[in-house]
Order: sequence, then C-alpha cells, then structure tokens
Amino acid sequence: ILAGQTRLKALLQGGPALNTVTEPESASDPKEPTLSSSEILQMTSLNETSRALFQPAYTPEKFAQVLTDRGQYSDAIRVLAQFLSKRQAIFWASEGVRQVCPRTLTMDEKAALDATSVWLKNPSDANRRAAMALAEKMNFENSAAPVAAAAFWSEGSIMPLDLAEVPPDPKLCGKMVAVALVMTATEGDNALIRSRYKSLLQIGRDVLTGDLKLPE
Repeated sequence: ILAGQTRLKALLQGGPALNTVTEPESASDPKEPTLSSSEILQMTSLNETSRALFQPAYTPEKFAQVLTDRGQYSDAIRVLAQFLSKRQAIFWASEGVRQVCPRTLTMDEKAALDATSVWLKNPSDANRRAAMALAEKMNFENSAAPVAAAAFWSEGSIMPLDLAEVPPDPKLCGKMVAVALVMTATEGDNALIRSRYKSLLQIGRDVLTGDLKLPE
C-alpha cells in the first residue's frame, strides 16, 4: 500500500518518473476545452525544459505538440490532460490503459476501467462513487486506479454522502489522468517507453479531434 501511495505522490508532484524519455518528441460531450496554454502552464508541474519551450502565442494543442516533438512526452500528456474536457480526458486515460498497457490487465483493473466506462455513459453520482471504490481497493498501485479516481474527482462532492458537499480541486481530474497515462507508458520494457508515450499521445489527439468519440 505504501509503495503505491508513494509512487502516486511522486507522479502527482511531477517527479523524475514522469520524464523517463528525455530526447528531443467530441460530439457526444457538450463541454469544449476552454483553458489557455498560459492557464495550463500555471496549473501543471512541468519541468524546466518544457517551461523553456513555452511561448504565449501557443494554443494548448500546439504546446502539447511542441513538447511531443522535443521528447517531453510526460509534460505533453499533462498539458493535454488539462486541455481536454474532463470526460474526454478520462476517456483518453481509459482507452490508453486498455490499448497500451504492456501486460494483461488483472480482473480488478478491468473492473475499474469498466466502472469508468459505465460512468462515462451514465455520469450519475452512484456510478462515480462506484468507480472510486474500485480505485481505493487497488490502493493506486496500477494505472487503472487513477483512471477510476479521475472520474470521481471530475465533479460532485468528494465527501461521503452524509457530510456537507465539498467539490474536488478542478486540477485533480487532469492530474490523475496524467498519472494513469504516465504509469502506463513507463511500465515494462524501458526500450518501449518512447513508443508507448507516442501511442498514448496519438489516442489523446484522436479524442481531441473527435476521431475517437466518447461512448454513448
């Protein structure tokens, strides 16, 4: 449990695990991305190299592409995770883990992703809390857990039903999406990390353009 929580904290804070690769590379969702690249820069923990690449004229999409082209893959993920609408970002994370994870998912991981898909199709409070219950069961020790947690932290209240409502930090959903995707990219054979990052970023671009649509 402590190992999972420690890794989660490191990933959220933008620790070294997020930058393993250092070389220079919807219609069903009514919410559209609205944050500027400057706003995203302020709300994300990008490394110094990534911050030096930023230009105020960049759109978030352009900034993410520049980061990708310069090999700052984890930071490109962070930018895109905050730029997409919350449901789009969660869908990206769910598809990314399903498609790119370099091993067979466990039954608990599949259950967490399935619960997230149920919430995406029917974003009720009950479905949101069911996803979080599965994330907590796994103690955030794998990439599926933060996907389910991102659904919980996307809206509603983070408190138990019998307590006063407290909304989640608006940055937290995107942060959890980035954690899930970076965990997926950096798991397994180190020689394939770059390839996994690129595959994950392509899925994100497909979600952004609408080529990969949210489930209905």
